[in-house]
Amino acid sequence: MMQASTLTMAPLLVELFTEELPPRALNALGEAFGQGIAEGLKSCGLASTDAGQQVFATPRRLAVRISEVLAQAPDRVVEVKGPSVKVGLDSEGQPTQALIKWAERQGAPIAELTQGSDGKQSVFLWRSTVRGELLSHAIQSVLEQTLARLPIPKLMSYQLDDGTTVSFVRPAHGLIVLHGDAIIPANVLGLAAGRLTHGHRFQGVAELPIGHANDYENLLATEGRVLASFAGRRERIRMLLQNEAQALGAHLSAPQPERSANAPLESDTTNDALLDEVTALSSGPVST
Repeated sequence: MMQASTLTMAPLLVELFTEELPPRALNALGEAFGQGIAEGLKSCGLASTDAGQQVFATPRRLAVRISEVLAQAPDRVVEVKGPSVKVGLDSEGQPTQALIKWAERQGAPIAELTQGSDGKQSVFLWRSTVRGELLSHAIQSVLEQTLARLPIPKLMSYQLDDGTTVSFVRPAHGLIVLHGDAIIPANVLGLAAGRLTHGHRFQGVAELPIGHANDYENLLATEGRVLASFAGRRERIRMLLQNEAQALGAHLSAPQPERSANAPLESDTTNDALLDEVTALSSGPVST
């Protein structure tokens, strides 16, 4: 396995490869998966609040790529408020036991404490520099919290090869955590992170290693015959249907309610719910 990337910043790709996911829940699961990982990284200082993210969701995968993720968050200064000056110093201006014990808990030398106001009174303050969190340390909890918060309609319990029972929306068979071109170690649902994904079940390459996070959707499309973006796949299906309808001299429309003879015609609209469901059932739509 490659060691963690020496780059300070790179795109991060996370993919969970599963058995077929519930079609009606797929889009919501994909959005929640992407949002959960992005927000988790931002809360650790590993991604900026305006970092771009691209969500992918197909019948057999949930994935997200965040454009700029740090290998280590910047160091930060933390200020801790302690006892009031009145409590912390005795009548002779010497530290009291209350101040001494508080300082010991912070690991703070008495001489390095400062004083400031909390808006009501003067208090002792301890300012220290906390080293920024490493992506390799933070990603595990970010993944676990994201999976725990997914809007799963119904959990499925299944056994791993070692006999351990885990629960998820569907059995999971692969995990990618790729920072630039480097694998970041992580383990969820009994899966160790790697760089291997899978193409279309029948039409694409069965095993597809991802060399770099930015190669993901292009490799899936060209080698795997999978359009990973839910929105992109949806638009592809809509265009194919529209082209076929025009070739037949027809049009796409949702069922219209009965109307009176003098009522104006309503504009044609595609059946969004049906289009969403077809998108969730298809990995690589093509014209026939």
